[in-house]
Amino acid sequence: MVKIGNYIVNTDFSYWDSYIFVDRISDTELRLGLTDYGQAVLKDITALEVPAVGERLHKKNILFTIESISRDFPVKSPVSCIVLGINDEVLANPEILNENPFENWIIHVDCLELKDLDMLIDGDDMADIILEETGSADDVEEGVSNDEFDYESEFSIDSSDDYYADDDFNSNIYDDDY
Repeated sequence: MVKIGNYIVNTDFSYWDSYIFVDRISDTELRLGLTDYGQAVLKDITALEVPAVGERLHKKNILFTIESISRDFPVKSPVSCIVLGINDEVLANPEILNENPFENWIIHVDCLELKDLDMLIDGDDMADIILEETGSADDVEEGVSNDEFDYESEFSIDSSDDYYADDDFNSNIYDDDY
C-alpha cells in the first residue's frame, strides 16, 4: 500500500481506472471494487445497480452503477466476462465502500478474453496517476495512515463566489477563431 496525499493505493491490485480496482484472484477470475480515490470523489455511496449472476457482458458494456449523493457512476467492464458473484454485504450496505473500499469488492467475474487483461493498469502506475491527478507530490509515503480526512471541507465550493460574473466568459465560448 502507498499513500498519495489523502488517498491509499493498493499496489498489489490492478486498476481499470482511478475509480475501480481489479483484484486478480486467479488466471481468469477478478473481483472489482471502488478505490479509495473513487469513494472520496463520489462521496457518500447510497446504492449499487448490478447485473444478475451468470450474465455475460462484453468489454466496455456497463458492468454496474454506483449511486452516490454527488452523482451516478456507471462502470464499464474492463473485460468480456461472466458474472460469478455479487458481494451481498456491499449491496445491502453500500456505505461500507466509503469506510474500507479495498476490503469490500463489488462484483466477481470470470474473464473470457485473456488479452483484455493487458489493458489493466498496475498498482505502481496507478499511484503515479493519482499523484498526477491530485498534485500531492509532497505527501507520498509507504504504508497506511489512519488520518481522518474531511471530505466536506476538501471538496466544498464557496457558493458566495460568482463564477459567471466575468462578461467575457460567455462571449469566448463561441469565438469564431475555432
